[in-house]
Amino acid sequence: MFQATLTLLRLFEHISETEHHWSNSRMATNVRHSAALFLTLLIAGCTTDVQSLDANQTTSSSQSYTPPLIERVVPAFTPVINVPQSSTRLSSWDVEQAILRGAGARDQWIVTNKQPGQVNLTVVVRSHQARVKVIYNSKTVSIALVDSTNLMQSGNKIHRNYNKWVILLQREIETELLKMAGGSNS
Repeated sequence: MFQATLTLLRLFEHISETEHHWSNSRMATNVRHSAALFLTLLIAGCTTDVQSLDANQTTSSSQSYTPPLIERVVPAFTPVINVPQSSTRLSSWDVEQAILRGAGARDQWIVTNKQPGQVNLTVVVRSHQARVKVIYNSKTVSIALVDSTNLMQSGNKIHRNYNKWVILLQREIETELLKMAGGSNS
């Protein structure tokens, strides 16, 4: 995190020092937007390592600026969802139904195995595949990576797209749980 913050500070210094050399103010605006996006991702904890910017490098109108790259392989996201409590408490069966509806909401996740307290799901996108186990009870739901194909998995690190797919799954499950807790049958 410290290294990423130093990189960001160097980026802002570089913008200030070289902005008067740029004939294209649109390029300066693009650099500022890239830096703002990087800062947002850094604060959100989405990156731990960034390609550093050479402070001695000058940017002219003939050169294009390449913003710092965000790592493609990141720690696997393992969300835990708290089941909303309402006047009628949701049972484990209700939670399972919310998981199944959430998984099928975008026709992306496939149920590969189902047993009390656990649902195994698989997502296939082009040549990439990820398998997760969703462990649940009447109070919580957790989504954990089992294995993957073509996603650069090494230990607990995996391609960042996996996290996007899991976040979408998490949101769909949360939406279904909220519908059930609110009494909506739609």
